[in-house]
Amino acid sequence: QPESITPGIVVEYASTCNECTVGCGLQVRTREGRPIKLDGNPEHPVNRGCLCTRGQASIGRAYHPDRYPGPMKRGGAGALEPIEREAAHSAVVSQIKAAGEGGVWIVGGPVGPTKGSVFDDFAKAAGARRLCYDAFSHDAIREGTRLALGVDTLPILDVRKADLIVDLGSDFLDTGLSPTENSWQFIESRDIKKHKDGGTRLISIVPRLDLTTTSADQWIPARAGSQGEIAMALLGAVVAKRGLPEGVDAEVISAFVGDTTIAQAAEAADVPKADLDALVKKLLKAKH
Repeated sequence: QPESITPGIVVEYASTCNECTVGCGLQVRTREGRPIKLDGNPEHPVNRGCLCTRGQASIGRAYHPDRYPGPMKRGGAGALEPIEREAAHSAVVSQIKAAGEGGVWIVGGPVGPTKGSVFDDFAKAAGARRLCYDAFSHDAIREGTRLALGVDTLPILDVRKADLIVDLGSDFLDTGLSPTENSWQFIESRDIKKHKDGGTRLISIVPRLDLTTTSADQWIPARAGSQGEIAMALLGAVVAKRGLPEGVDAEVISAFVGDTTIAQAAEAADVPKADLDALVKKLLKAKH
């Protein structure tokens, strides 16, 4: 073991959580070189010492009983069997050479830019193609950001600057783009020591009581699948009363919003029209 490790004495390391693409900072507590506890890194700008339950539980991957202890090769009977590392390397090299240019695929989940560049370099050298599969992909949000802002990326939200948040099913405090980061931002936005008026108001429009809704000031239990119609109706009502900013094409916005009214959206969502009318007034009053 390294000289820095003393048996019985805890040693902590800074690392990065890979459970999702956010990449929260970690403090990894170890004993005799083995991780025993994961916590958020208080000096990391994203999570500031916080860590979600998924990140906390990820330490179990290191000790999972079904984790492969080393290279495995599928035998003639179809079962995986241990194989020496050098033999595994030789087998992989021979299979890549036999497959030829474009005959090899590298398949995996999303990783960070550093590891991703290693995979890309390997794929280029081997004449392979790389496929990244993400079961919880945010491609729709990325495409929406590209269409709206002209940037092919995921948006970075800072809820501390909002007067009013209308959540239409994003569940940003639990399963959103960066729930740990948004959680401490939301706490700061409602700190009564800084905001004498109570700070940011949150209205949740979802069919079920999720984690974000439990922190909301108002829950509008809309029928599942009706959030899109509600969003268009709210946007149309606000534009009708406030108008459009200078330089915005009115015809494009009109075609995008459609002609859904607040009454139609309320009927589709099975919620009182008065709730949506009141929300329009709050949106008109909000500055951010």
